[in-house]
Amino acid sequence: MNHSVLQIHTLAGIRRARESGERRIEVSGFDSPDVLAMLLTSSDHPESHVLVFATDEEARQFHRAVDFFSNSWSVRHLPSFDVTPYSGLYPNPRTVADRVSWIHHVRNIRPFQFYTATVESVSQRTIPQQSLQGATFKFRKGDEISQTLAEQLTRLGYTASPLVEDVATFAIRGSVVDIFSPAHDRPIRFDLFGDTIESIRHFDPATQRSDDEIREAVVLPAKEFVFNDEIRERSTRLFRQDLEKRKASADASVDESEAQVVLHSLAQGHLFPGIDFLLPYFHETFECPLDHVNSDLAVWMVNPIETARAGDTLEESVKREFKASQNLAICPNPDSLYRPLENWNFDHIKATITVSKLAIDQDPFASDDNRIADFGSSPNEADPSDTSSQLKLSTIDLRFAPPTPQNPAGVEALARLQSWREREETVVVAAGTAAQSQRLAATLEKQDWRIEILAHEDFDWVAIKRRQHDDQKLVTLVPRVLDSSFRVPEEHLVFLRDEDFFGRKSRRREKATAVNETFKDFTAAIAFTDLQVGDKVVHVQHGIGVYEGLKRMSVNGIEGEFLALSYKEGDKLYLPIYRIAQIQKYSGPGGEALIDKLGGTGWAKTKIKVRSQLRELAGELLQLYAKR
Repeated sequence: MNHSVLQIHTLAGIRRARESGERRIEVSGFDSPDVLAMLLTSSDHPESHVLVFATDEEARQFHRAVDFFSNSWSVRHLPSFDVTPYSGLYPNPRTVADRVSWIHHVRNIRPFQFYTATVESVSQRTIPQQSLQGATFKFRKGDEISQTLAEQLTRLGYTASPLVEDVATFAIRGSVVDIFSPAHDRPIRFDLFGDTIESIRHFDPATQRSDDEIREAVVLPAKEFVFNDEIRERSTRLFRQDLEKRKASADASVDESEAQVVLHSLAQGHLFPGIDFLLPYFHETFECPLDHVNSDLAVWMVNPIETARAGDTLEESVKREFKASQNLAICPNPDSLYRPLENWNFDHIKATITVSKLAIDQDPFASDDNRIADFGSSPNEADPSDTSSQLKLSTIDLRFAPPTPQNPAGVEALARLQSWREREETVVVAAGTAAQSQRLAATLEKQDWRIEILAHEDFDWVAIKRRQHDDQKLVTLVPRVLDSSFRVPEEHLVFLRDEDFFGRKSRRREKATAVNETFKDFTAAIAFTDLQVGDKVVHVQHGIGVYEGLKRMSVNGIEGEFLALSYKEGDKLYLPIYRIAQIQKYSGPGGEALIDKLGGTGWAKTKIKVRSQLRELAGELLQLYAKR
């Protein structure tokens, strides 16, 4: 790893303010996730941060920027549910598990970690701290495994599976126990001798191959609640009371059959679709993810005006949907499911830092009787118990006029590049890929610039500044992605993008992995309105089959929806609906002979043949372009 960090003076000021005990710090001059990533990754201190954005897109942009500036830091995101409580749909189990994972890790912090969230995901109710602690289990080599492990895991929200590929599943096969806990990024495997753990290893869910041994495994609840006798009784009683209250309303006509199914399932302690929205019935204590944050972490509120607006929009939206959904069996009051921004609790947090383009003289997250009257480098004279500080990092968002016949792409950027380098400012251009870096290098070299293209894993920013200081005709190209162009005058830094020279282009969305797909990603891959019973579909692993519709099935007492696919010789595959991204509609020539045999070798041979033909085609194209 080659990583020498930038030294940003503002970050040193923030650190001094925190060390002096100041609890509320305002940083003005920017609100860009890219600038924030540059600022925070310039630290070589082994610390971590919580960052709250207005939207998921801003959080994703911050993640991409972290990958641009550093390979030492990692990002863990807290998702909100991908469907609303009043949509009649239910959240993806992966999303629920990711929330539990974030809460666990933000309590047990590691160095060089960013914990990102949005207003919605932080406002959403979660499992109380005491309940989470009581349902967290740690295993080490030599520990005894209980004979009732399967029953315990089921109570924690896990589902038994022949093969552990997804989070919140487990498999017990003789002396081997596989569990995919939200605490780990990959599933864990216990090798047993009798009931004693002989080894603990991670394994690859795709190949099922084990890796090196690990010291400890942590098993968390797979959901934001844990069923026990007390919770079963409480949830059944409160749900029934809420049901009777809504039935008594002249405006409500609750689906009686669905309501009875929910009541029966709660009383029996069975999981069912939509149960994740019933947290108000499970827990007496109303806690949100911020309540779990380790007190040593700083919480960054990015662009407080926009986050406040996002909070208002969320509150209005869920209340409107709640009012229109009184006929649904599952219809929790939004006041019991979301905590408004003005009620967020920062009392246990040592430092809250707001980031905004313009300085604000009041804390938008404080109540009216607890506003910050003044910001200064010393404690507030109006309130000796209130320590606050104001810092600034002035940045300039760079935008270039779209190309025209009179003003070709790159002319403005080249002129400004010349000006910045004459003032000895360090200029770095994010080119996205190695190929695009080569293309841009050829363009700039024609203008008499000397170009260096960094290796993808090179993050030595100090060396870049030193080389450009020694050579005023040198420009550095980085084959990584940055979403915006900006300048930091006081640090003599300029970050550009290749599109500033070539004109704006649409970037291909990065390929999402099955591990972090959401329900919205899945439905983007295939729409049920376009899929009819009898249509041919292609499964990524099993090949071409026939779609036979949706089927409700009970697996280990848990109801769920599955896509029924038929294959040659009558074989059936029931695909959980949250794995819909694994199929797409077939659009080739017809014929029953195309149907694959489930578990056969035909589909694997077809994929190998296609790959071979694509390589040959790519080779021919390369030869053709070389001749040109």
